[in-house]
Amino acid sequence: MDYAMKREQFKKLFNRRKGNQDNWLALPLGSSRCQISLTAKTNNLLGVEIYIRNDKELFQHFLDNKDAIEKELGFTMDWQSLPGKIGARIEITKDGDFTDLTNANENFLWYCEKAE
Repeated sequence: MDYAMKREQFKKLFNRRKGNQDNWLALPLGSSRCQISLTAKTNNLLGVEIYIRNDKELFQHFLDNKDAIEKELGFTMDWQSLPGKIGARIEITKDGDFTDLTNANENFLWYCEKAE
C-alpha cells in the first residue's frame, strides 16, 4: 500500500487498505456486487481480478461486452464464470514470485497499473 499510495491515480480510485495474512488484497469499487482483488497465487502467478459476488447476471453483462472492455483496457483477460460457485472472476495474471523482493517494484507497478 505504501507503494500504491504514492501514485495519484491509485489514490483517486482506492482507499488505503490494511494488509492481512490472506493471499489477496481486496480493493472495493463502491458496490457490494464486485471488487478488485490483487492476488498472489501458489503457482508463482500474480493476479489482478474483478471478483463478482453472487451476481451471475453482472458477470454475463460484462461478458456480453468482453470485446469492448478488453479493447478499452488494452489487454485480454481470463473470464471465469466458476460454475457451481456463487462468484465469478475476470482476471489477468503474470508470472511472478511475490516472496522474491528482487522484482518487487516491477510487481507493485504491475498490480497498480492493472487495478487502475
